[in-house]
Amino acid sequence: MRHVVSRLRQWLRDQRLAGRARRAAMRRATLGDVPVVAVTGSAGKTTTVALLAHILGGPSRVATNAFSNRAEDVFRVFDECGSTTSAVVVEASEYPIGTLGRISEAVRPTAAVFTIAGLDHFVAFRAAAAASREMALLAERLPADGFVVCNADDPELRAALAGTSVPVVTFGGDAAADYRLVDRVIGPDHRLTVVCDHGGEVVHLATRFVGLHFHVPVLAAAATAHRLGVTWPEIAARVAGFEPIFGRCNVVTVSDGPTFICDTAKAPAWSCSAAFATLDSFTDAPRRTLVLGTLADYAGDSRRCYRKAVRAALDRVDRLIILRHSASHSTSRCRFAAGSTAAAAGSIASAAIV
Repeated sequence: MRHVVSRLRQWLRDQRLAGRARRAAMRRATLGDVPVVAVTGSAGKTTTVALLAHILGGPSRVATNAFSNRAEDVFRVFDECGSTTSAVVVEASEYPIGTLGRISEAVRPTAAVFTIAGLDHFVAFRAAAAASREMALLAERLPADGFVVCNADDPELRAALAGTSVPVVTFGGDAAADYRLVDRVIGPDHRLTVVCDHGGEVVHLATRFVGLHFHVPVLAAAATAHRLGVTWPEIAARVAGFEPIFGRCNVVTVSDGPTFICDTAKAPAWSCSAAFATLDSFTDAPRRTLVLGTLADYAGDSRRCYRKAVRAALDRVDRLIILRHSASHSTSRCRFAAGSTAAAAGSIASAAIV
């Protein structure tokens, strides 16, 4: 009986999703030449979507679903489109398998942006190459005059998109990238500046981001906007005014207190090193503390995964606070850096007083 009920519920969910897809397709048909950009990847999707929407005109003109990337969330965006909508920028997840194919069929993007292929949803894909092949579904139904924007430094993505029939615009540090990363610099204010070369024109994109790894969404959004006709001065001004998203390495400063870098949106183990590296520029801090919570999307023994993260963290901090179940085993057999300390806490509240 339970099996029958479960199948009935799944059938109802599928029917609701199919209905939303049909409504989205009908709304999409009324948009005419309005560009529809779909962004996917294992990391950097939300920031890329929010930044690109900001560059293209902001929430009053650009319909978007940043922060929620299920198929139904993408379809719901088209219910919000109206006569003043100048662009649609959607964040689309590669999971569950088949989602991107369903999205591309219903909303027919005119451009697809690929950020990074990592090991998110590890149970489903097991390897970045498999995730990349799934992401490539987003490019299959692009129109002949559409285009793909791809991270040139990600070999898995480039391989998966090798057979794409529409133009592929690349960004990154690769010497052959269309939007080539010349430099990424953290200034005295701890903020990132990305230097980009496109066709011999060098552009400095000053940002409010604190981590070097944010060059990926910055270049992805800038390359897409430029391809859509936005000028470099406009792009630079909009990038400079974009406020980092809460929970994605945003800075929170307490008056007469500490400065927090909040990176709590998600925690795939493969991305820890990039997040930890944001502390490198804060050399003037009297003490650097890292709070490590539950990690996700890793293969093998959890003890090995947490110990690797702990060792990487202790290379950069004076104090490490470990939360939840990881505290019971992650510090054992770790060689602490000279002068550093580690402590365990059962909750965020108790971590505040460690």
